[in-house]
Amino acid sequence: MITGGSAGIGLALAKRLVADGVEVTICGRDRGRLAEVEGVRTVVADLSTEAGARALAAETPDRVDLLFNNAAIQLLNNWTTQQSDDLLADIATEVGVNLLGPMRLTALLLPKLSPDAVIVNVTSGLGLVPKRSAPGYCASKAGLSAFSTAMRYQLAPRRVVEVMLPLVDTAMTAGRGAGKITADAAANAILSGLGRDVVRVGAVRKLVTLHRLAPRLAAKVMRDQ
Repeated sequence: MITGGSAGIGLALAKRLVADGVEVTICGRDRGRLAEVEGVRTVVADLSTEAGARALAAETPDRVDLLFNNAAIQLLNNWTTQQSDDLLADIATEVGVNLLGPMRLTALLLPKLSPDAVIVNVTSGLGLVPKRSAPGYCASKAGLSAFSTAMRYQLAPRRVVEVMLPLVDTAMTAGRGAGKITADAAANAILSGLGRDVVRVGAVRKLVTLHRLAPRLAAKVMRDQ
Protein backbone atom coordinates (compact mmCIF):
# COMPACT_ATOMS: atom_id res chain seq x y z
CA MET A 1 0.00 0.00 0.00
CA ILE A 2 1.40 3.37 -1.05
CA THR A 3 -0.37 6.58 -0.11
CA GLY A 4 0.08 9.48 -2.50
CA GLY A 5 0.98 6.94 -5.15
CA SER A 6 -0.16 8.75 -8.30
CA ALA A 7 2.73 11.21 -8.53
CA GLY A 8 6.20 12.03 -7.25
CA ILE A 9 7.89 9.68 -4.80
CA GLY A 10 4.84 7.46 -4.42
CA LEU A 11 4.60 6.89 -8.16
CA ALA A 12 8.32 6.14 -8.38
CA LEU A 13 7.94 3.60 -5.56
CA ALA A 14 4.95 1.99 -7.25
CA LYS A 15 6.78 1.60 -10.57
CA ARG A 16 9.82 0.03 -8.90
CA LEU A 17 7.72 -2.44 -6.91
CA VAL A 18 5.52 -3.41 -9.86
CA ALA A 19 8.66 -4.05 -11.92
CA ASP A 20 9.82 -6.41 -9.16
CA GLY A 21 6.56 -8.34 -9.31
CA VAL A 22 4.95 -6.90 -6.18
CA GLU A 23 1.17 -6.48 -6.03
CA VAL A 24 0.70 -2.78 -5.33
CA THR A 25 -2.26 -0.68 -4.21
CA ILE A 26 -1.98 3.10 -4.40
CA CYS A 27 -4.26 5.88 -3.28
CA GLY A 28 -4.68 9.52 -4.16
CA ARG A 29 -7.31 12.23 -4.45
CA ASP A 30 -7.16 12.71 -8.23
CA ARG A 31 -9.15 9.96 -9.97
CA GLY A 32 -7.85 10.90 -13.41
CA ARG A 33 -4.22 10.79 -12.38
CA LEU A 34 -4.71 7.45 -10.62
CA ALA A 35 -6.21 6.00 -13.79
CA GLU A 36 -2.98 6.74 -15.66
CA VAL A 37 -0.88 4.47 -13.41
CA GLU A 38 -0.51 1.01 -14.92
CA GLY A 39 -0.19 -2.34 -13.16
CA VAL A 40 -1.55 -1.25 -9.77
CA ARG A 41 -4.80 -1.32 -7.85
CA THR A 42 -6.08 2.21 -7.20
CA VAL A 43 -8.28 3.75 -4.51
CA VAL A 44 -9.54 7.33 -4.49
CA ALA A 45 -9.23 8.64 -0.93
CA ASP A 46 -8.71 11.95 0.86
CA LEU A 47 -6.47 11.10 3.80
CA SER A 48 -7.01 14.47 5.47
CA THR A 49 -10.23 13.03 6.92
CA GLU A 50 -11.07 9.98 9.01
CA ALA A 51 -13.69 9.01 6.44
CA GLY A 52 -11.00 8.97 3.75
CA ALA A 53 -8.72 6.76 5.83
CA ARG A 54 -11.60 4.38 6.55
CA ALA A 55 -12.51 4.21 2.87
CA LEU A 56 -8.93 3.36 1.94
CA ALA A 57 -8.62 0.72 4.66
CA ALA A 58 -11.86 -0.90 3.51
CA GLU A 59 -10.50 -1.22 -0.05
CA THR A 60 -7.08 -2.51 1.01
CA PRO A 61 -6.33 -6.20 0.36
CA ASP A 62 -6.55 -8.56 3.33
CA ARG A 63 -2.78 -8.92 3.68
CA VAL A 64 -0.38 -5.97 3.73
CA ASP A 65 3.36 -6.61 3.80
CA LEU A 66 4.52 -3.06 3.05
CA LEU A 67 2.76 0.16 4.03
CA PHE A 68 4.28 3.39 2.72
CA ASN A 69 2.83 6.46 4.46
CA ASN A 70 4.11 8.78 1.78
CA ALA A 71 1.29 11.26 1.05
CA ALA A 72 2.11 14.79 2.19
CA ILE A 73 1.10 18.40 1.74
CA GLN A 74 3.20 21.49 2.48
CA LEU A 75 1.40 24.83 2.79
CA LEU A 76 3.17 28.14 3.23
CA ASN A 77 1.53 30.20 5.97
CA ASN A 78 2.03 33.57 7.65
CA TRP A 79 0.13 33.43 10.93
CA THR A 80 0.52 37.18 11.44
CA THR A 81 -1.38 38.13 8.28
CA GLN A 82 -3.76 35.28 7.40
CA GLN A 83 -7.33 35.06 8.61
CA SER A 84 -8.00 32.59 11.42
CA ASP A 85 -10.54 30.63 9.38
CA ASP A 86 -8.02 30.18 6.57
CA LEU A 87 -5.39 29.00 9.03
CA LEU A 88 -7.80 26.51 10.59
CA ALA A 89 -8.65 25.08 7.17
CA ASP A 90 -4.96 24.71 6.33
CA ILE A 91 -4.25 23.06 9.69
CA ALA A 92 -7.01 20.51 9.13
CA THR A 93 -5.70 19.65 5.67
CA GLU A 94 -1.98 19.65 6.39
CA VAL A 95 -1.97 17.89 9.75
CA GLY A 96 -4.74 15.60 8.52
CA VAL A 97 -2.72 14.32 5.57
CA ASN A 98 0.79 14.42 7.05
CA LEU A 99 0.21 13.14 10.59
CA LEU A 100 -3.33 12.01 11.30
CA GLY A 101 -3.51 10.16 7.97
CA PRO A 102 -0.59 7.82 8.79
CA MET A 103 -1.81 7.38 12.36
CA ARG A 104 -5.37 6.55 11.32
CA LEU A 105 -4.31 4.28 8.47
CA THR A 106 -1.87 2.37 10.67
CA ALA A 107 -4.58 1.84 13.27
CA LEU A 108 -7.13 0.71 10.68
CA LEU A 109 -4.73 -1.64 8.88
CA LEU A 110 -3.33 -3.38 11.96
CA PRO A 111 -5.56 -6.44 11.44
CA LYS A 112 -4.27 -6.74 7.86
CA LEU A 113 -0.55 -6.30 8.55
CA SER A 114 1.40 -9.51 8.11
CA PRO A 115 3.56 -10.70 11.04
CA ASP A 116 6.71 -9.40 9.31
CA ALA A 117 5.17 -6.30 7.75
CA VAL A 118 7.19 -3.12 7.29
CA ILE A 119 5.66 0.32 7.76
CA VAL A 120 7.56 3.20 6.15
CA ASN A 121 6.82 6.73 7.36
CA VAL A 122 8.29 9.48 5.21
CA THR A 123 9.36 12.44 7.34
CA SER A 124 11.67 15.40 6.73
CA GLY A 125 14.65 17.21 8.15
CA LEU A 126 12.19 20.07 8.72
CA GLY A 127 10.65 18.00 11.49
CA LEU A 128 13.96 18.33 13.32
CA VAL A 129 14.96 21.85 12.27
CA PRO A 130 11.84 23.84 11.26
CA LYS A 131 11.63 26.68 8.80
CA ARG A 132 9.69 29.92 9.20
CA SER A 133 7.29 29.59 6.27
CA ALA A 134 5.71 26.16 6.90
CA PRO A 135 4.92 25.73 10.61
CA GLY A 136 2.15 23.20 10.02
CA TYR A 137 4.29 21.01 7.78
CA CYS A 138 7.25 21.11 10.17
CA ALA A 139 5.05 20.28 13.18
CA SER A 140 3.32 17.42 11.38
CA LYS A 141 6.60 15.85 10.30
CA ALA A 142 8.01 16.17 13.83
CA GLY A 143 4.90 14.42 15.10
CA LEU A 144 5.22 11.67 12.49
CA SER A 145 8.82 11.11 13.56
CA ALA A 146 7.77 10.68 17.20
CA PHE A 147 4.90 8.40 16.18
CA SER A 148 7.32 6.25 14.16
CA THR A 149 9.57 5.73 17.17
CA ALA A 150 6.71 4.84 19.50
CA MET A 151 5.19 2.42 16.99
CA ARG A 152 8.57 0.76 16.51
CA TYR A 153 8.47 -0.14 20.20
CA GLN A 154 4.88 -1.37 20.12
CA LEU A 155 4.65 -3.27 16.84
CA ALA A 156 7.79 -5.42 16.97
CA PRO A 157 8.54 -7.82 15.34
CA ARG A 158 6.83 -5.80 12.62
CA ARG A 159 9.18 -3.03 11.59
CA VAL A 160 8.62 0.71 11.43
CA VAL A 161 11.09 2.62 9.28
CA GLU A 162 11.39 6.40 9.35
CA VAL A 163 12.78 7.91 6.16
CA MET A 164 13.98 11.51 6.43
CA LEU A 165 14.19 12.95 2.94
CA PRO A 166 15.86 16.13 1.70
CA LEU A 167 14.19 18.38 -0.87
CA VAL A 168 12.78 16.16 -3.63
CA ASP A 169 11.90 17.42 -7.09
CA THR A 170 8.11 17.00 -7.06
CA ALA A 171 5.07 19.17 -7.73
CA MET A 172 4.97 20.05 -4.01
CA THR A 173 8.43 21.63 -4.14
CA ALA A 174 8.07 23.42 -7.48
CA GLY A 175 9.82 26.79 -7.33
CA ARG A 176 11.32 26.09 -3.92
CA GLY A 177 14.98 25.60 -3.11
CA ALA A 178 17.88 24.08 -4.99
CA GLY A 179 19.92 20.89 -4.93
CA LYS A 180 16.84 18.65 -5.14
CA ILE A 181 17.07 14.92 -5.61
CA THR A 182 14.79 13.17 -8.08
CA ALA A 183 11.73 11.17 -7.08
CA ASP A 184 13.44 8.06 -8.46
CA ALA A 185 16.49 8.69 -6.26
CA ALA A 186 14.21 9.11 -3.24
CA ALA A 187 12.40 5.86 -4.05
CA ASN A 188 15.69 4.00 -4.44
CA ALA A 189 16.90 5.32 -1.09
CA ILE A 190 13.66 4.27 0.62
CA LEU A 191 13.70 0.74 -0.79
CA SER A 192 17.40 0.21 -0.10
CA GLY A 193 16.92 1.35 3.50
CA LEU A 194 14.11 -1.00 4.51
CA GLY A 195 16.47 -2.94 6.76
CA ARG A 196 17.16 0.06 9.02
CA ASP A 197 15.08 1.85 11.63
CA VAL A 198 15.91 5.37 10.45
CA VAL A 199 17.05 6.27 6.95
CA ARG A 200 18.53 9.74 6.38
CA VAL A 201 19.00 10.63 2.74
CA GLY A 202 21.43 13.07 1.15
CA ALA A 203 21.63 16.53 2.70
CA VAL A 204 19.56 15.41 5.69
CA ARG A 205 22.58 13.54 7.05
CA LYS A 206 24.57 16.78 7.13
CA LEU A 207 21.66 18.67 8.70
CA VAL A 208 21.29 16.09 11.47
CA THR A 209 25.02 16.25 12.21
CA LEU A 210 24.96 20.06 12.25
CA HIS A 211 21.94 20.07 14.56
CA ARG A 212 23.70 17.67 16.93
CA LEU A 213 26.92 19.70 17.04
CA ALA A 214 25.60 23.27 16.69
CA PRO A 215 21.81 23.43 17.03
CA ARG A 216 21.65 27.24 16.98
CA LEU A 217 23.59 27.34 13.74
CA ALA A 218 21.35 24.68 12.20
CA ALA A 219 18.29 26.72 13.18
CA LYS A 220 19.79 29.85 11.63
CA VAL A 221 20.60 28.03 8.38
CA MET A 222 17.14 26.51 8.02
CA ARG A 223 14.71 29.11 9.30
CA ASP A 224 14.29 30.96 6.01
CA GLN A 225 14.72 28.05 3.60
